[in-house]
Amino acid sequence: MKEIIILVHGYDNDKSNNPNSLCLNDMIPIMSEFMDIIIITTTMKDSYFYQRKGNVDIHYIPLEIKFNGKYNFKKWGTQVIDLVSRKKLINEKSKMLNISFPFDILRVGLKIKKKYPELYWVIYELDPFTYNSILRFQKIAFVYRFLLESNVFRHSNKILLTHELMAQYSNNLLNRYKLKFKDIGIPILKITNNNNNVGENIDLI
Repeated sequence: MKEIIILVHGYDNDKSNNPNSLCLNDMIPIMSEFMDIIIITTTMKDSYFYQRKGNVDIHYIPLEIKFNGKYNFKKWGTQVIDLVSRKKLINEKSKMLNISFPFDILRVGLKIKKKYPELYWVIYELDPFTYNSILRFQKIAFVYRFLLESNVFRHSNKILLTHELMAQYSNNLLNRYKLKFKDIGIPILKITNNNNNVGENIDLI
């Protein structure tokens, strides 16, 4: 059976409290029929804990809040990489799926990909980063965000997108990666595009 490692922010089964982790929770029942799943996620609890449900292993790693009120994803990422290495979670059958937003999840995934170059890496982008109009200093930091996202996209093997992002990215500077793009909609809304969605195209992961 295939094995997939999933990095996602704020996953807690059906108690997940953000749209991206809720989307993942909607995907899990279908995915678990075809593959063993290892989820590595954030938690606001004080210490690491582990949960197993069927063939789904969930590792909860604490996400600290820095003095300025921002999440310390750098420290979280270091702990993720340590967990992956220490428990030898990656083998020749493994693939990795990272769900963004926040973009920090993809930056952690990039570090793992560079550590394990043969690992097949899939990105599922549910929110824009380079072209996100609500981020601070949107115009000033555009080039910086574009370089960060381009680096992530360049190292990935496949990029899953919502309908809206598929249309947007196909007509902007990110279209240089269009051969990696796959439109799968949003699982939680049960949206399909030309009869394509995560459940019906599980093999794309």
